Formats: sequence, structure tokens, C-alpha cells
Amino acid sequence: MHNEYGTICYCDHTGAAFRVWLRARHGSLEALNDAWGTAFWSQRYTSWEQVLPPRATQWHKNPGQALDFHRFWSDEVIAAYREQRDAIRAHSDRPVTTNLMLPAYQNIDLWVLARELDVVSSDQYPTSPGLDAAADVAFHADRTRSLAGGSPWLLMEQGTSTVYDRDRALAKEPGDIVRHTLGHIARGSEGALFFQWRQSRAGAEMWHSAMVPHAGPDSRVFREVTQVDEAVARLGELAGSTVTAPVAVLHDSDAWWALSMDDLPSPDLDCHAELGRAHRALWDAGVTVDFAHPEHELGRYPLVIAPALFLMSDAGAENLRRYVEGGGTLLVQHASGFVDERLHARLGGYPAARRCARRWASASRSTGRCGGPSGSPCRTDHTAPSGASPCAPRARKRSPRTPTACSRTVPRSPGIASAPGRAGTSRPAWRRPTTALWFAGC
Repeated sequence: MHNEYGTICYCDHTGAAFRVWLRARHGSLEALNDAWGTAFWSQRYTSWEQVLPPRATQWHKNPGQALDFHRFWSDEVIAAYREQRDAIRAHSDRPVTTNLMLPAYQNIDLWVLARELDVVSSDQYPTSPGLDAAADVAFHADRTRSLAGGSPWLLMEQGTSTVYDRDRALAKEPGDIVRHTLGHIARGSEGALFFQWRQSRAGAEMWHSAMVPHAGPDSRVFREVTQVDEAVARLGELAGSTVTAPVAVLHDSDAWWALSMDDLPSPDLDCHAELGRAHRALWDAGVTVDFAHPEHELGRYPLVIAPALFLMSDAGAENLRRYVEGGGTLLVQHASGFVDERLHARLGGYPAARRCARRWASASRSTGRCGGPSGSPCRTDHTAPSGASPCAPRARKRSPRTPTACSRTVPRSPGIASAPGRAGTSRPAWRRPTTALWFAGC
């Protein structure tokens, strides 16, 4: 239903709806002024009619206003989806979904929208060629599976030969159409669809790739599309199976939006980029990853990573504290826990990094081992001694395809295994050896 929800509008009609939403959220102008810190720059509102969407301004926008507008817009879009979905359900019992646009498009709280979908589905277009494209496929697929709560999902849209590399549209390398499709299925997708069937001769997306390109069916692209069909037809046993991951990377829409505000401590703070770097480090090390909200149940993960969790709610901070006290290992990276859910600075020091540092320093002094469940030895400066693997999951069987003398292995980025699990089982993955999996301290 629909297509890639989320385009933002700042018109007067939107402004009126924004004021209704603000009244329901804050209750009074006094509460709104306090939440937005309007005493600074004499921005105090004395009438609801004075409140507008965060339009263009001479200097910085009010960050509380901008964050609330993101929340409002997300709620409005999701309400529109529910309205259309319920109208369809009045006449049909077919599953209803819409395609989430990932990875960098974050105008909607996807955790909330995903709960409304009968089947979580998404679009994926790599943003770099070659090996980076394969990593991007894994990043996208792991995020979509996580939004689905670990349940099977569907790749609703991909391009046969489209890589958006900044301001250029590149062709995929030979073999990538099959490789990317199977990469999504290996990470939980129940199938893979393409946009579009035949490449348009005219119109706004005439250069967007298709299953049948301008060159026609006698082309490399169409031959690879038929290879996808043949490969997927052999994977029936994977239907309904699930993917397990030993590590969670925390992702919160509020934190993402908070890092899009004006006048941050550094212009290089970028939530999407930090999430991608954390995932890429794990992907390069062969570790399968889930994404989780800071307030989700995290107990099943030996390791949780919080990259760029700039905004941290009180509930999220308490949940992470319980996770660590229960024996979990939490890596809090830079610029985390700086502000609360109102975008007010945390006073007395930024709590997430301090709690993490205290936990690890205490564990290292008392036991000489990392605070995580693996109990591997570490130095108090949190640099890895040779051969140590403080956060690695338990040992797995070696892949017969990867001879090695190393005694410890971790799961590699999932691929199509030689003996796929039956329906309802965990999907096996290729494995490769590693001598250490280590991350910098807080």
C-alpha cells in the first residue's frame, strides 16, 4: 500500500495539525515553553497560534521544536497508514504492508510503523559499489529483520543494476544481482522483488534500472535476473526460518533526529553513518547483527553496542543499566547520553559513558577480565591483548570451505549455506576464523 511514506511538508495545514498534536503532548503553553527552552533568545510563546512548523530561519532552529516536529510527522504518517489499512481490511483479509525506505531515510519512527504492518517489507539500493555494496545489503537486511522482530520479512524493491553513489547512478558489477538477492534471503527475507519490469523510455526515472533494460532481454542484466529465479526456486526449505545474532546495535529514531539538529558539538556527528560503521566492523569480523531499541529486552545478547545514542531517555538508560547489572557487556561509543528525551543537556556528566566506564573499570580491577559474559582477559586501557576475544560469541564449527589452525570462530555474514535448515529452524551461515573481536572503549 502506498510507496515509501514520509515526505515532509511545512505548510499552514500542517502547522494547524502540529498545534493540535502539541496540545495533546504538552497540555499547556507553559509546558511547551519549558520543553523547548524558549527562555533562550526570548522565544517564549504566549498563544498557540504563534507556534509554527520549524521553517527556514536566519540562524539555528529551536532544537526542541524540530524534534517534536519529527515526532509529530511520524505520528501523522503512521495514522494515515492505519486509516488506509483499515479501509482495505473492511473488504479484504489479505495481508497489508508498505515498503519502508532504508537505510538513510528516517522521517518516520520505523519501530512504530513496523508494528502496524502484517508483513514488514522494505526497499534497498546500495550507496557504494563492490564490497561496500555487499556490506550495505547486510546493513539493510539486518535492520529490516530487526524491525520485523526477528520474523521473516520481504524485500519489496531492489534495482537490478542500480547503485546510488552520491550524485551518480552506477551499474552493479557482474554477479551482484544474484549475490545481493541471496544476501537478503540469507538474512531473513522470504523473497525478493525488483523495481521495475521494463526500463522506461521516458519519464522521471527513465534511467532507473529494470529487469528488462533498454538493451532488451538479450543482455547481461536480464540473464542474471533469470539466474536469480533459478537460485531462489531451490531455496524452499528456508521459508519461515529465522536468523539469530549474538550482538545488538542500538538504534533509536529520537536519537537519529536529535543528531540532525543545528549547532551540534561536531558537524561530523551522523547517526546513520555511526550505525553503518558499527555494523560494518561486525560484518567485517563475521558477526551477525540485530538492531534493537534502547528500551527493548536485551538479555539474550552477550554484547550490545550503542553508537551515537546522543539522545537517551530515562527509560532507555535504566534498561541499559539493568542489562549491564545482569551480566551483559555494553559498549557505549562517543556522543552518547548527552541529552534527555526533551533534548535538554544531561547535567553532572553524560550518564551512559560514565556508567559504562565505571562498570568496565571495576570489572577489570577486580578480576582482570572484561565485564561481559565471555570473561576474556583484558587490560584496564581496554586494548586487546594478542589473541584475546573479549566479546566473541561461543565457538562454532569450522566451515569446511575455510581451512584454519585457529581454534575459535565466529559466524560470518550469512550466505547461502550448503545444507540449509528446514522451516522453523535457524539459518546457518558461512563461518570464518578470527583471532579477536575488539572495540575501543567509551
